[in-house]
Amino acid sequence: MKKILLTLLLFLLLSNSTDAKACNNKETSYINPQSTNQPTTWRFTSDCDIKGIKESLLQWSLDNGYSLHSRKTTSSTLWFQRGTGTLTYPMVLKIEATSPNQYQAEAFLFGNTFNRIMALGIYSQKTKINTGGVKGVVLRAIARKQIQPAIHILGLSPID
Repeated sequence: MKKILLTLLLFLLLSNSTDAKACNNKETSYINPQSTNQPTTWRFTSDCDIKGIKESLLQWSLDNGYSLHSRKTTSSTLWFQRGTGTLTYPMVLKIEATSPNQYQAEAFLFGNTFNRIMALGIYSQKTKINTGGVKGVVLRAIARKQIQPAIHILGLSPID
C-alpha cells in the first residue's frame, strides 16, 4: 500500500512540475548590439510569472553549471551566473520583469573590478556574447554555446 501511495505522490509531483514549465513566450524584440560593450538583449512577453520562468530554466542551469546569484536575484530579476570572476569573466543570463508579463533577457560576460584591472581595462563591465569584434572571442564563443539552450527553452531568437 505504501508503494502505491508513494508512486502516486511521485507521479503527482512530477506531473505538476511539468505543467509549471509550459510557458508560452513570444519575443517582441531582439537587440544585437554593434558595440561589444553592451549586452545581447531580448524583450518578450510570457503568460508565466517570474517563478514559472525560473522553473523552466532550472534544469538548464544544472546541466550547464549556472547557478542563481543569491545577491542579484530578486522577486523581479533572475541572475544566472557561471563562474566567480576570479580568473575569467563570469557568464551571465539575466531575466528581468519590466512590467506584468513583460520581460527583458540579457546575456553577457560580467567583468568585476579585478577582471577589468587584469585585462588592462580592455573589457567593459558588460560584454556582449554575439559574434563580431576581437574582444574576448574565446570566452564569448563558450558563453554563446552555454546560453543557446536557455534561449531555446524561452523560445527566443538564437544568438548569432
